[in-house]
Amino acid sequence: QNIMSENSFTTHWDIDDDTLSLHTVKLTIQPLVENALKHGIKPLINRRKKGSIDIVIRKKDDLVEFTITNDGPEVDQDTLAKLQEALDKGEFEQFYHKWIDILGDRV
Repeated sequence: QNIMSENSFTTHWDIDDDTLSLHTVKLTIQPLVENALKHGIKPLINRRKKGSIDIVIRKKDDLVEFTITNDGPEVDQDTLAKLQEALDKGEFEQFYHKWIDILGDRV
């Protein structure tokens, strides 16, 4: 992706040694990283700025936590409130595609 984006971002990996021997479903983090590129890094590229993506993998008790962040524009508070409301009501699945559209309109 970085080559296709003309080296317009850097990637930082922070992986707990405790997770290196664990297995996960293939392509688990790919859609998350692609989302960070599309909604976080692309707006920076459009402004001729270089961005960064951080990928953190940690073991938390019996779970593995994947955290993908970028230094692109933040999601506005109204969108975050709508997302939280959908999560609180258990309506995330119905809200998900609308949320992606909202984010897409934002960038």
